[in-house]
Amino acid sequence: MRTRAPTPHGSPRNARWVRRLAQPGASLLVVALLALVLSALLMAGGRTDVANWVLSAVILLTTGLTYLWVLPQPGRLLVVRQDELDVSDLIFFVHESVPRDYLLQLHVAVCNVGGRKAVLSSLRLNALLDAAGHAVQGLEFPGWLNAEEYVQIMRRRIENQMRREPYSETRSGPWVLESDDVITLRFRSRQGIDWSPQWDLERLRRLATALETEVCGARLELAYRCGRTVVRESVDVDCKVEQQHRYREAILEATAGLKSVPRDLEVAVDIE
Repeated sequence: MRTRAPTPHGSPRNARWVRRLAQPGASLLVVALLALVLSALLMAGGRTDVANWVLSAVILLTTGLTYLWVLPQPGRLLVVRQDELDVSDLIFFVHESVPRDYLLQLHVAVCNVGGRKAVLSSLRLNALLDAAGHAVQGLEFPGWLNAEEYVQIMRRRIENQMRREPYSETRSGPWVLESDDVITLRFRSRQGIDWSPQWDLERLRRLATALETEVCGARLELAYRCGRTVVRESVDVDCKVEQQHRYREAILEATAGLKSVPRDLEVAVDIE
């Protein structure tokens, strides 16, 4: 006969049972069953009056909790980084040992986990954070960068021999989110060094100093409306960063240790 191997304590099966029991309905069912067992034991022991009190309390508790669960709760927005997209949030570009632009493209999901609709009024990037949660100063990004909805569509036209044409658009808020609605928003900004006369030694030194601290997260400011109530929250999310250390080392190499600024490296950088 085929036997099934025992399941370890920390297995996914046990985790599923824990999640099921954590549901409000399952917890209430367990409490009701325990109350029925206790009432039966009390009746068997001749304590009928106490058993009736226990059953009455369970009935009142069940009725009250059911009433609370039936009523829709106010909208509540949750902001999380979309790890499943597997994209980097901050990328530093170095071309032929020359540090150039760096791109921020942070994607987050805003989920309405409440029972009623909510209006997402604004979602802004307040600061980039280090591993300790402190703001990283010196990276040149616009203050209060707003999140936007980005949509990209591939289409074909007969007039163009059915060749694919990428079409994209950016939408600004506010957004109305029904209960259980989820929307993906993006923070995007491209900055960098174009090696023009505006980039003097002091400006390069400030950037190199800022890059000594590794960027690990971002602090977002969320504001949404539920009826007459406006909720404002600060949310911290993780950031995946590429080539920050290499970018800083390239600055030091190009400037001979921040001693001189080369003027033959001027390049065009599309600042956003």
